[in-house]
Amino acid sequence: MVFRNRLKAPRKLASDLLGWHHDGVRALLGKVSEAMSIDENKAVAKKLFGEVFNNRRVELVDELVADDFVDHNRIIFAQPEGPGGVAEGIRMLLAAFPDMSAAIERLVGEEDCVVAKVRMAGTNTGPYPRVPEPTGRYAEWDSMVPLRIEDGKIAELWGISDRMGMLTQLGILPDIGRCRCASFADLHLETTARESSVGP
Repeated sequence: MVFRNRLKAPRKLASDLLGWHHDGVRALLGKVSEAMSIDENKAVAKKLFGEVFNNRRVELVDELVADDFVDHNRIIFAQPEGPGGVAEGIRMLLAAFPDMSAAIERLVGEEDCVVAKVRMAGTNTGPYPRVPEPTGRYAEWDSMVPLRIEDGKIAELWGISDRMGMLTQLGILPDIGRCRCASFADLHLETTARESSVGP
């Protein structure tokens, strides 16, 4: 009886070690899978800005964006609602800035989300909403773009873009940093005068 008990102890130890080994392997594989998923999600973001924006391959939008995509802040270009809205918004942006470039300066990922810090730049030589004619000016501005990726496609987007800085560089808004207005009321009057001078 004592001999049998002595045999059980090494067997149990071996079983425990094997179980720990399998648990460790499973945990490691889970971390590898998660890391691969984050890298795949980052690749979607890179393709959006690299191929669609920089290479003007707007036809790839359907491949990258889910059918029920939601843009919570409508950051791209106040694009229309419904299917095809994202592609149309990007076309509008590229029409306004034909030499548009989008450089990803930082890209981080966690679980199903990716956040891109993007430096946008371009010359406004095409039509721009609520502006009667192209300004011909060059502008650079930053955008922070969090994306949620589902099944390899962008399902949701939240974004903040320095549109005020962009519009100031284009001459559409007054440069508040250089404005000598005595008050915000004067600033409003100056802005109104600018708008009147360019027409309705």
